[in-house]
Amino acid sequence: MDNRQITHALHKIYHDESQRIVFWHDPEREFESVVPTLELPNITTLNLHEEAALAVKIRLDREDPAGKYLLYSPGEEPAYE
Repeated sequence: MDNRQITHALHKIYHDESQRIVFWHDPEREFESVVPTLELPNITTLNLHEEAALAVKIRLDREDPAGKYLLYSPGEEPAYE
């Protein structure tokens, strides 16, 4: 999958489906070097292994409650519990 396909898919999620926050779990870390290079205007990308969880929560809930975010995690999706 190339950057153009990824960008197009994310554009559809944010704009056509009106999502504000997208979680991207990448257990094999195959897109870890690609994510920072994606051109996503007006969307902030955060790597969850580089940011403190509480800081991300405060930013999303209080500091920028209307902003659009791509939350990338180079790891497994956590258990629902």
